[in-house]
Amino acid sequence: MNRLATLLLSLVTACAIAMPPVAPATAPAAYAATTTGSSTAISSPYSSTYIYYSDLAFKDGGSATIAVGKTRKLTLINLSDGDISWVSSDDNVATVMQNGIVKAKHAGVTRVTAKNLKTHRSVTCTVKVYKKCTQAQARKAILALKATYYPGRRWTNSNYYYWQAANCHCYGCIAFVGIASDRAFGQFAPLKRHANFSGIKVGDHVRIAGSHSVIVLYKKKKSVVVAEGNYDSTFKWGRSITQASLMRQGFYVETRY
Repeated sequence: MNRLATLLLSLVTACAIAMPPVAPATAPAAYAATTTGSSTAISSPYSSTYIYYSDLAFKDGGSATIAVGKTRKLTLINLSDGDISWVSSDDNVATVMQNGIVKAKHAGVTRVTAKNLKTHRSVTCTVKVYKKCTQAQARKAILALKATYYPGRRWTNSNYYYWQAANCHCYGCIAFVGIASDRAFGQFAPLKRHANFSGIKVGDHVRIAGSHSVIVLYKKKKSVVVAEGNYDSTFKWGRSITQASLMRQGFYVETRY
């Protein structure tokens, strides 16, 4: 064997010695699965770790929003054998019966926990309760802000408000809409969107031309009277906007009724 062949053979041998062992492509038979109720534990011959890939949970997720005086049934999935205990962290906000029916009592937040008394597994749902209001009540709440956000007071895109109902980090005109809307309807009242002029109500957010936001004080047959921030960098109260103008520019409405 010549010197070149000898050198190549020594290099191949060195690489083969340095290679780590390769794991088998399929799992060995030593893997085992144990099922209890709807939870399955998989044990590995390489580890004592157990992985639970199915657990007690709420069908509609970990949060619920309910109006005062209303009820809602919370439904569990992935149930194992065993009785379920239901508890509300604040019965003043909402109570829960042992069949999972929640009754909203006062505006606020509570945490409803369901616990399997056999497996001791538990899951918690955040329940947000809001109080419905009339258009007259909404107008009164918004107009009460006028003393603080008075006409001519400076308000620009540097002014910020987090509007939770819209999940919006808001600046300028829409920041004021968020403040006024929460004052009228509370923090947790849900938000719905439409583009129907005839459906506009007091307290609704109207977004105009995708660039300016106002909140409605009065709804008339062919116009709305609004309050707004960042109108020429200040607050303006009582401007009238016609239906024709809104239709021409384009608009949508966000309501909490």
